[in-house]
Amino acid sequence: MSVDHTANILEIDNVCFNYGKEEVLHDISFNIHRGDYLGIIGPNGGGKTTLLRIVLGLIKPQCGQIRLFGQDIKNFKDWSKIGYVPQKHVDFQVKFPATVKEVVSMGRFGKRGLFKALNSEDSRHIKRALAAVNMTEYQDRLISDLSGGQQQRVFIARALAGEPQILFLDEPTAGIDFQTQEEFYALLKKLNKDLGLTLVLVSHDIGVIASEVTEVACINKKLIYYGQLQELRKKHLLDIFYGEGISHLAHQH
Repeated sequence: MSVDHTANILEIDNVCFNYGKEEVLHDISFNIHRGDYLGIIGPNGGGKTTLLRIVLGLIKPQCGQIRLFGQDIKNFKDWSKIGYVPQKHVDFQVKFPATVKEVVSMGRFGKRGLFKALNSEDSRHIKRALAAVNMTEYQDRLISDLSGGQQQRVFIARALAGEPQILFLDEPTAGIDFQTQEEFYALLKKLNKDLGLTLVLVSHDIGVIASEVTEVACINKKLIYYGQLQELRKKHLLDIFYGEGISHLAHQH
């Protein structure tokens, strides 16, 4: 799917945020378009996760405006359009005795309602989500019996079951071995290109961003850079961003 730069899914305008007297984000502005595969990159403590929490409506900025699908976030109600895959270790107790299918089914409650029974339409979307991440054959397995990479596929399927139009992923491969990461990022490209899903990948890994996404936003309290990857690959930008003397590596997939 090609990017439609005339269709903004997310608009971030002059956003700032403080934790007490500490300024975490200063005057952040950029848009995410339909079909983007955007990487948000920055050092630890640079404000990436704080910005993500603002966009997801979990915290409110001290200044600026967020618009989702053309609507001010203060009035936005259709959260089923937003998919979210948090860092695994803070999101889900994997020892919980639930099957893969049961975990994916949780993704439907945002559309159906928490206490409403799932119906045949919900079942179709659950099956489709499992198939999209190649986990159908594991649907009756306990989530605790899966590898870290398989668990992350399940969490993506849970998000897909809600029929999102944009999917946010926060450091989704933390603690996963390199080979599994390769397979995971191949899946994300498939979701973006074949299913037309807009993706936002939050990471501190320059190599991942440089080899995977189509556009990048570099954040270290301020927006250092936003645009195509070609400029990011210029060493002087990375030196400004992370400091001189670091090595710049790009994984080759």
